[in-house]
Amino acid sequence: MTHQIRLPPSDQKSKSDLTPLICQAIDIELKSLRRVSRQVTQISAPWADELQLLERIYYKSNNAQRPTAAWKKVVELRRIGGRIKEANPSTLIDGLRMSFYDLTVVSAPGSKPFKNAWTHAPCVKYLVAIVRRLSLIQQLLTKGIEVCHTTYSALATYISNHGFLSLTVPLMAITARLCYLVNEFAEQCGVAVDVTLRILETFQLGASEKYSLVSTLRAEHHSEAISTNTALMAEGLDLGTTVVRPRTSATIGARIPPPELVPTIILEDEVDDEKQSLPADNTGVRGHTSTALSCSSNMILTHTEAAAMPLKEIMPSGPTRKRKKKVKPRNEIDDIFGF
Repeated sequence: MTHQIRLPPSDQKSKSDLTPLICQAIDIELKSLRRVSRQVTQISAPWADELQLLERIYYKSNNAQRPTAAWKKVVELRRIGGRIKEANPSTLIDGLRMSFYDLTVVSAPGSKPFKNAWTHAPCVKYLVAIVRRLSLIQQLLTKGIEVCHTTYSALATYISNHGFLSLTVPLMAITARLCYLVNEFAEQCGVAVDVTLRILETFQLGASEKYSLVSTLRAEHHSEAISTNTALMAEGLDLGTTVVRPRTSATIGARIPPPELVPTIILEDEVDDEKQSLPADNTGVRGHTSTALSCSSNMILTHTEAAAMPLKEIMPSGPTRKRKKKVKPRNEIDDIFGF
């Protein structure tokens, strides 16, 4: 990786040689590059810690676990983690930022060049080499994501076949965290490539030369940088990252239609000539031998009419049966007192 694309010397030119419009555009892109540099620096610290833990487990357990298939995946993860560490995207992005400052001032001990405004601009060859180097790092990071998924799957299969092991669970946790960090690295490297390409577009180049150079670099970048949102990530095991999948049914936020009203059935009793209102699903009334069913047409309402009417008007209560007063039988005490 470090020998495929060598960075050429940055033949700088002064900021005063650029037009104000170009300087304004570079100011905006350098702010974006500063945010990328901060994000990559924050990711680099936990990345080094996870690799150190992996190295410790490797040297303690390599002789005992060497024949297993899951351990071979762990060895591959360790190897590609070392390659990503050698690529060092944090140093590459910081070097890109430093190319916009005076190199004599930057190389001085104790200097803080990023505290001041930029004074120089790098040459086109240097920016082209940065873009191609970042594209190669993105390829390596994409391969690292694939290795993390295969390693995690191999460790999960090993646990299901051989039971719980104290060594396998920490390795799964390390693999999950490394996969998350590799995803973050790949995302920030993609942003850095886009920023560098936009800086190239702002330089004073001929129209045909500018179009051919930037378009060629964009084509190379998009053809080499494989998207991390692949089917492997969507179908693989959960590695601690949040995967958003589309819902199959739109249940949240959907309009709920009003319930259908049950028409009221009037029971005409031939014995007492009294009417009672009952739901349609009741088939009979206890204590009545002969009944005739008839549906009242005035109770069939549409949803719009039912929503506008109060509940008491929609479901009126029918006439209730009057209870007959029970006559208490007379006894000897009633005859004595004359009640």
